[in-house]
Amino acid sequence: MNGADVKRCFLANLYLWIFLFSFVRGHAEDRQLPTIVVTCATGELGGAIAKKLASDNNLILTGRDVVKLKSLQEELTSQYRGIYEIIELDYANSASLAGFETALASLSATISGFVLITPRPPFGSSLLQADKEWIHLFQTTFTGPLEALKQVLPHLTSPGKIAIIGGTTSVQLLPEHGPVCVVRRMWSTYVKALSHQLGPQGICVNMLSPGVVLTNFHAERIAKKADQNQIEYEEQMKQEVANIPLRRHATPLEIAQSVKFLLSSDSDFINGVNVVIDGGLTLSY
Repeated sequence: MNGADVKRCFLANLYLWIFLFSFVRGHAEDRQLPTIVVTCATGELGGAIAKKLASDNNLILTGRDVVKLKSLQEELTSQYRGIYEIIELDYANSASLAGFETALASLSATISGFVLITPRPPFGSSLLQADKEWIHLFQTTFTGPLEALKQVLPHLTSPGKIAIIGGTTSVQLLPEHGPVCVVRRMWSTYVKALSHQLGPQGICVNMLSPGVVLTNFHAERIAKKADQNQIEYEEQMKQEVANIPLRRHATPLEIAQSVKFLLSSDSDFINGVNVVIDGGLTLSY
């Protein structure tokens, strides 16, 4: 081996060591990023929140649809440098809730934030429905999500942040959607009480109550109503937002930005509040 070969060999090994050092260092830095749990991550709102948080956090993504979870995981991994774990979670399934607890323990993650997207109760349900219907409603929209919250708490750091997402029926009555109002109000009351219980531990608990968020679900609902009324989509939308001072619905990104704020150090002295995000729709003070 002549001098030129020795030099090339030396440089090749040097570059290899530099690459390995950078890779190991980068992986270690990824491990040091804060870890946040995002529930219902396969929904349009949950996905928007995950994408907003992914740039400077590790994430544990949960949802019922594992295929969608894996797709979101791959998308985030291709764009950002964090570590994105997925756990299947179905609030209505006790075995799934137990599996969530086991999976959390196996990850040995120190969690700094928890985003709990509470499922929306069915529209139009009766306040006089049968007991078994109430029990199912509470399991899927309150006690199930609450069990997930209790399972996250032992892993939550101090200081830590919990952001619970509900809806504006937590502060105003829609008589035609009574059970929705009941469940949303339960969550806003729970948040206030829990903020007093966890506050001394340095954990902030807050709630976000958006109005209609213009996801595909609501866009399709408005389009269907426009067809029924035999008018254009744009005209139906004007009617939908006529009582909102800003004359539009929120976007998933706008809700995600608010969630990120409540999980950040910028909100360290905000605790036990219900932040209404409805463009000024709610008339109460």
